[in-house]
Amino acid sequence: MVQKISGKQLIIFSGLFVLMGLLMLLVGMSIIEAPEESINAPLWVIRLCGFIFISAGIMIYLGEKNPYNHIFAAIIVFGMAAIGLWVSIFGDAKDFSGGLPLLGDETNVLLVRLIFGSMAFMCIAIGIYALKKLFQKS
Repeated sequence: MVQKISGKQLIIFSGLFVLMGLLMLLVGMSIIEAPEESINAPLWVIRLCGFIFISAGIMIYLGEKNPYNHIFAAIIVFGMAAIGLWVSIFGDAKDFSGGLPLLGDETNVLLVRLIFGSMAFMCIAIGIYALKKLFQKS
């Protein structure tokens, strides 16, 4: 059984997402300084992550029945697609870890790139579906 949260809990929970997103956005805009060695992605990726968290916080606050959630869902999954595509195309192989033990390093790197790329295209498909739901008549 799913338990509904109270209005106060809803505001706190959604506010935490928005706050985290704002912090990422400020780091990505270089307003809040972060140690250079702790940043492993371009600043636009960090800003995009901030927008994703902010969108999630707004979705939580609006509730599941709000038709505007389709816009925020599209923002979230298109943002994830952009990040996944960036990792699959421009990600540095030295930052990839794990892999299958019987495969060589080059094959494991190719596998990581293929997985990130295919998941990015899946996110694009989900984003298109979210936009389709937005424009569908009730």
